[in-house]
Amino acid sequence: MKRIAFNVRLKKLRQEKDLTQKKLAEKLNVPPNKISAWENGRYQCCFDMLITLSSLFGVSVDYLLGFSKKKKRRHKKPN
Repeated sequence: MKRIAFNVRLKKLRQEKDLTQKKLAEKLNVPPNKISAWENGRYQCCFDMLITLSSLFGVSVDYLLGFSKKKKRRHKKPN
């Protein structure tokens, strides 16, 4: 399976939510040029930000990183 890069997934998810880079940056409390750098593959975000992005977009970190084709996060059932 060919892995889709984080930057491609991030841009696609942002566009699906109809967010500009500026709006996403505001939600994440980061400068807009950081979103651009992530989407252009110049920089990778930190682990904490991956978790935040995962939560914001409702996808798994594995999906963001291109290790899974399944968008939805798995929710564990309570015992």
